[in-house]
Amino acid sequence: MWYNKIPRFRPVPVLPTVYSDALSYEEQIGKLGAKCNEIIDEVNKIAESIPVIADDFFATPEQYGAIGDGTTDDTTAIQNCLNSDKNIVVFSKDYKIGEILIPDNKTIIGIN
Repeated sequence: MWYNKIPRFRPVPVLPTVYSDALSYEEQIGKLGAKCNEIIDEVNKIAESIPVIADDFFATPEQYGAIGDGTTDDTTAIQNCLNSDKNIVVFSKDYKIGEILIPDNKTIIGIN
């Protein structure tokens, strides 16, 4: 997963607030919490779509079978990833590779 979900908001009435006589303090806190959760849900929906969008433009060696444990030979997986028509995202792992050919005009992004 390329993102972390934002946790839901749980309001706890601890500080005094200015409020109208129409709603109690707890009702106002409840409305605030409901609105915050509504916004958080929308942000999480957007965040969930990012990997789908990113998959159209980026590839990782793991999508082609690389393990990155330092002992498994990842040469074929990484070469297949490099041969894809996508930009490559490589995470900080110990990939064991032999000889590879990096195609011209290939973007490789290292993360961490």
